[in-house]
Amino acid sequence: MPLNAHFLDIAHHAFDPGMGTEHAALLLYSMVRMQRPSSVLCVGLGYSTLFVLQALADNRTEAQRDARIAGGTLTDPARHEVLHPGYDHAGHAAHLHGIDDFSEDEPRLQRFLQILERLNLLPLFTLHRCRFQDVQLPAEAGPFGFMWLDCGHQLDYPDLLNRFWPLLDADGGLAAIHYTHVDVDVPDGGATAKVVIPGPCANALRRQQLQAGMGAGFELLSLVEPHKHRQGSVTLLRRLDEVDACRPAGLQQEQMAMYGSSPHDLIDLNRR
Repeated sequence: MPLNAHFLDIAHHAFDPGMGTEHAALLLYSMVRMQRPSSVLCVGLGYSTLFVLQALADNRTEAQRDARIAGGTLTDPARHEVLHPGYDHAGHAAHLHGIDDFSEDEPRLQRFLQILERLNLLPLFTLHRCRFQDVQLPAEAGPFGFMWLDCGHQLDYPDLLNRFWPLLDADGGLAAIHYTHVDVDVPDGGATAKVVIPGPCANALRRQQLQAGMGAGFELLSLVEPHKHRQGSVTLLRRLDEVDACRPAGLQQEQMAMYGSSPHDLIDLNRR
């Protein structure tokens, strides 16, 4: 992994333990590396944004090397075997549009920009200093292959998704939302106990997906940190195009069609 002590030492100056992104930042880095998006949107900027930007920089370096391998000017048979022949490795580029009003916190903004400069990440970054409700993104910024939404209150999440979901790439665009699960007090004998459950917006997304059935236009997965009662969850939403949509054929039918054999069926994972 290209993340190294130099990066981590500098990025730590933007770390705020109360934001709960110490693990989410690494998750974001890995997802962006796997997704290799050309355009990224981050709403709410800070420690985790640095990992997204570093992933974009590392993708650019990797794509340049892959272009040499695919073009035959660099020999790496194992890498050549896994590279997609139709991908434009040589033409890959990436940029991040970040939205944050910095809440009239000029020192935090200047510290953030200084860190970007020290990490040589400024060329990949455009700042929109405003509330997300007021942003005017240039038409060429989207569609976005990846979004990281990490700002505001639970009550803001519907507005966030209403505003930015249409800008997510319909061909597998991935959106990650921070702090989607909330803690509630439930009776526990004569006292109360805190239980972490999906927040209203996360639950509404699950309802949309389940009600759409095989016609769902997105996939959903929530990752929850059980040792936290706040700032400990990330919900991932991936847009589905016609190629990615659920197919009606059964498992054994498709195994036979693709491989000429159908050795096993699948248990019902809904059984409790």
